[in-house]
Amino acid sequence: MRIRMFAAFAAAALVVAAPMGAQSGSPPSSVTTPSLPVIIGERTTFRSTVLGAEYPIVIYRPGGYERTTERYPLLVLLDGDGHFHHATGVVDFLVANQRIPPMIVVGVGNRNRTRDLTPPTDDPQMRGRAGGADQFLRFLGDELIPYIDQTNRTLDYRILVGHSFGGLFALHALTTRPEVFDGYIAISPSTWWNQQSLVAGLPAFLTKHRDLRASIFMTTGNEGGDMLTSAQRIADILKRDAPPTVQWEFHHMPAESHGSIPHRSLYDGLEAMFADLRLELDTTARTVTDLERRYQTLSEKYGYTIPVTEPMINRFGYLLLGRRLHAEAIAVFTVNTERYPQSANTFDSLGDAYEASGDLQRARTSFARAVELARRNNDPVHDVSAEKLSSVTARLGTSAGP
Repeated sequence: MRIRMFAAFAAAALVVAAPMGAQSGSPPSSVTTPSLPVIIGERTTFRSTVLGAEYPIVIYRPGGYERTTERYPLLVLLDGDGHFHHATGVVDFLVANQRIPPMIVVGVGNRNRTRDLTPPTDDPQMRGRAGGADQFLRFLGDELIPYIDQTNRTLDYRILVGHSFGGLFALHALTTRPEVFDGYIAISPSTWWNQQSLVAGLPAFLTKHRDLRASIFMTTGNEGGDMLTSAQRIADILKRDAPPTVQWEFHHMPAESHGSIPHRSLYDGLEAMFADLRLELDTTARTVTDLERRYQTLSEKYGYTIPVTEPMINRFGYLLLGRRLHAEAIAVFTVNTERYPQSANTFDSLGDAYEASGDLQRARTSFARAVELARRNNDPVHDVSAEKLSSVTARLGTSAGP
């Protein structure tokens, strides 16, 4: 197994370019720094012993990866050369909006797509040109993923995303080696393949694997024909035979073409897969203990420990504050300051809660502590906290009267 590392993934970089009118002469006065590339990943070539060939691999890591020790779920993206750019944008956007947890994305490029992504076929005309899915799955499960696990901080939760033949491959991986992946996004899967043999074998697989834990999100666009009918048959089988530990959805998207459907499917699929993690959907939790109990249950569902972090507690406090549960929000923010006493942001948030409750004295104390910590740690929250401190101090002076 031989790896060759290349320079930063230039092909997937967005470069902040100068305007057309600035191609010659001095740069405009509004430009204060040189243009720099925005890097979204890095390219690697992986030598597979199983397949006897090198495959292009592109890796995306969450923002701030190098500054933490956290571990992340792994998303394996088939047709990585074509989908890496938009897929990592979807992941980054959903993470920023607290829809999904941060994750590592590995895009796997192609060498012989039809051969590698299709299960065996009875068609003699396709002999030697197709049917290599089992070998390709060995490459992913026995070579590539162990390497990614060794060289990146991954959690034991993996998602496989595939489109067309890649969607067929994702469902084949589910029904042949379900231990490799936990989640499957099968986008317009070519389940018409080999007279719909995968569809025909699905009931027996589900009967045999009553303890299966998996999340399945399947879509079709406007393709119609066997592409649609075979996917509908799979949905009917899942509705009838899937064990309760299998979470699944099928979305028919007639407004999308076979080419346009991957972007929307990935967005909706990831959002559905991690819907239980969204704090705003839980209106019963009131304390940090409630929050920890909820995520302990979800950790058991997803199969990896979901930590209750400083940002998570902070967001929970603001949700309580938005519902005008001032005392509960103050208690939650207070816990965060106790757990992270060197964080300026925790004290800034506690100040917000005190101010919202009308306790301006305690708000001023909290904002002052936030300013002190931010100044000491060069924290960007400094200016915001300082403005809040000034505002509250002025209000206290006005309320005191002459």
